[in-house]
Amino acid sequence: MLRAAIYARYSSDLQNQTTIDDQIRKCREIANNEGFLVEEKLIFTDLAISGHAKDIRKREGLSKLFDAWDGGFLDVVLTTEMSRLGRDAAAGLQVLARLNDGRVNLLTADGVDTRKPGWMMLALIRLGLASEEARTLSARVSRSMLGVLERGGLIAPPPIGYALDLQTLRVSAPIQI
Repeated sequence: MLRAAIYARYSSDLQNQTTIDDQIRKCREIANNEGFLVEEKLIFTDLAISGHAKDIRKREGLSKLFDAWDGGFLDVVLTTEMSRLGRDAAAGLQVLARLNDGRVNLLTADGVDTRKPGWMMLALIRLGLASEEARTLSARVSRSMLGVLERGGLIAPPPIGYALDLQTLRVSAPIQI
């Protein structure tokens, strides 16, 4: 029976932590369908950490996955989508480079399966989509924050000593002591 590791990640502390449970549940479903063994010690997670290459050193779960990979403790990695492993091309290519030697396979719920021909092209497409999605989301957030500022609102808590009017989202005059 092949030994499978599961990797799950979400990127923001504003997200619901249950997304990790949902990702693990989906990966366990894949493991059951494929006849893989998943031991608890081979489930790796990163909570509220970006998947961008600049943050890869902060991803302790991914580092532990790589240690288990290098130690020969797993045969396959399961994850829900390529963006969990890398949110940009630089991070994702680090994983793809590891997969190139064929010692460990990767299966994602969104269709990447390194056991099948054409997997590299699909993985690269998925990485490209994940990267563009992150760039688009960043642009939308920036646009929205600028709009809030232009309307006189706040994008951060008011300075100490000032109050926030929750009706208008505007800062009132300093609080009188």
